[in-house]
Order: sequence, then C-alpha cells, then structure tokens
Amino acid sequence: LFGRPDMAPMIFTRAILADEEIRVFNRGDMWRDFTYIDDIVSGVLASLEKPPANDPPHRLYNLGNHQSENLMDFIAALEGALGKKAKLRLEPMQQPVRAALRSACRPAPGPCCGPCPGRCRACARPAPDRAG
Repeated sequence: LFGRPDMAPMIFTRAILADEEIRVFNRGDMWRDFTYIDDIVSGVLASLEKPPANDPPHRLYNLGNHQSENLMDFIAALEGALGKKAKLRLEPMQQPVRAALRSACRPAPGPCCGPCPGRCRACARPAPDRAG
C-alpha cells in the first residue's frame, strides 16, 4: 500500500495488523473514491496542456475516481489481502456532514481538458486499462 499515513488505507492496515479496533463511523454506511496516483499525474499534466484563458489563468478540478466504493467492502478487501479479520467498532456519524457519499471527477462547468481518469460525467472518456 502507498499513500499518506493519515488516510484510511494506512490507518486501517496498521490497525488490522496490530489487532487494534478500527472506528467505523456511520456504522459503515460510507462511500469513498479511491484514486490511482497515475490518474492524478495524468490529470495535472492534461490541465497544463490547455490552460484557461482567464487572467491570471486558473480553474478548479476535483481529480479522482468516478466510482465510489463502499467502506465495508474496502475493509473486507483489506482483510482478505492481509489474511486477518478487522476488529470493528461501529459508531454513529462523527458529526453532521453534507453527504456520506462523495464522488470526485467533477470538473467545473465548461470545456473539459480531459484530466478525468474514468468515464466522467463531463467528458465521458473510457477509463484507462489498469491491467498489468
């Protein structure tokens, strides 16, 4: 696994291996996008190829996967990969949030420069082959 140490993949992996509890908010009814770093790099490079015409040039992009994954399915995948069952502490939502469902790859309105790694609502490009 690669990623920031303060993100779910690393926190959950560390906890499973150490036989520690994982606090799972909203009793596991959560969905999140997981993104390949190659997709982010491609998106940044694509945005540089077609800079906006504004002065100064600027535009906001939310780069990421276009398909959210269920948190409990993600934990089950970690358990399978690690060969070890997670100790879960199912808790209510930590604090009110606007949405328990998040999805990236929603560029600002206007012509898309093509940074979306998946079948994005804005550009409808097919996802790159991840095999190999």
